[in-house]
Amino acid sequence: MPGDFDARALPSGRAWTLLALLALISAVHQFHRSSLPAVSVQVLNSHPEWGEESMGYLFSAFYLCYTLAMIAGGWLADRVGAWVTLLFVLVGSCFFGGAVGAAGWYFASTAWLAIAVSRCALGVFSAPLYPSTSRTVGAWFPPRTQTFANAMVVSAAPLGQAAAYPILGALSASWGWQTALVIAGAATAVCILPWLPWKNRLPPAAAPAAETGAQTSSRGSLGRLLRHRGVLSLAMSYAAVGYYEYVLMNWLRYYFEKVRRLPEDESAWYTAFPHIAMMVCAPLGGLLVARLARRWELPTVLRAVPMVTMSLAALFLLAGSLADRIPWVVAFMSLGMGCIGMCEGPFWTTAVRLGGRCGATAAGIMNTAGNVPGIVAPVATPAIARLVAWLLGDSSAAGSSAGWTAALAVTSIVCLGGVFFWLWVDVNQPVD
Repeated sequence: MPGDFDARALPSGRAWTLLALLALISAVHQFHRSSLPAVSVQVLNSHPEWGEESMGYLFSAFYLCYTLAMIAGGWLADRVGAWVTLLFVLVGSCFFGGAVGAAGWYFASTAWLAIAVSRCALGVFSAPLYPSTSRTVGAWFPPRTQTFANAMVVSAAPLGQAAAYPILGALSASWGWQTALVIAGAATAVCILPWLPWKNRLPPAAAPAAETGAQTSSRGSLGRLLRHRGVLSLAMSYAAVGYYEYVLMNWLRYYFEKVRRLPEDESAWYTAFPHIAMMVCAPLGGLLVARLARRWELPTVLRAVPMVTMSLAALFLLAGSLADRIPWVVAFMSLGMGCIGMCEGPFWTTAVRLGGRCGATAAGIMNTAGNVPGIVAPVATPAIARLVAWLLGDSSAAGSSAGWTAALAVTSIVCLGGVFFWLWVDVNQPVD
């Protein structure tokens, strides 16, 4: 159980090396997770008959399976430990990330269905990722530094996302989007190698199921986790964060290129800036929690930081959608994603602390709620834009500026709504 193991007794170099590997796995996964959105314009150019909604369903195919498998992924992490589950994630990300491109090669008339199946498989293999990493951080690091460690893992996610857009954009311009994805899958497979030697080097604290009896606990406590007010409130708040992130992750490049009418190369780089901001600000959120915890109680700080940063993220996104000049649009949206990044560490730290022996399962429940919007947001966002454009009589509904402003405003409202659920979250009242 987190807190029962003194991470300071471990060699510090070994602990930080493990954290670097967890961040690497996070970045590789997110690169492949974002690969289809990164080449979405090229895919629609080669298959104009699909349209925005069909592309949105392909985005949602990943999130549907990812979400449905999330609690099982957390349970698996509690049962067999991090090494097995994270190897599962790495292999699946590289193979099925490349399989999306291969599906576009070999299935001409049924390419859409083949891509959807590959994205679904990618979602299933990705499910144990963050429950595994957060549970491992909870066992290896003392409470005051857990938020920073979790934030470092999370900050690698936007790095992978940001890298996907210019790298896959350049590859697809030269070789086509199908070849670009296959090359990326093969190239990132080398990241599996540094994880393999850790099978017998991880101490029991990093794989609690083998030593602490977490297998029985994770099965018997699922009902208690699902009835716990703090776990459920945390999950609802993270659902609002998920909606915010998935709207921007899936549609930001389209927004720059089709709505703001920017050239393809500029839109690719502008899309990367908010992801970079999230990458930089996530560790800052962890450092802020550690700093404030010296003066106030940790439970108070874990609640206050995400409430403030989520509120700021909502306001920045709304300001970006209303701004006229592109530099201001990019700046406001980057600040919004940065604020969202700052609250990620407190979420994952709180989930593990609330779950106790079933920390990964609790994190899985939270992340399930956080990914439900991933099923809805890719489809709902263009639908809201089209509806508002139609109501305003705008014939160019697909790229309507007013419609997309409304869709982003809805995203801001959802994010603000998630702030209030933190009022019912108290890490001093865990499930155990």
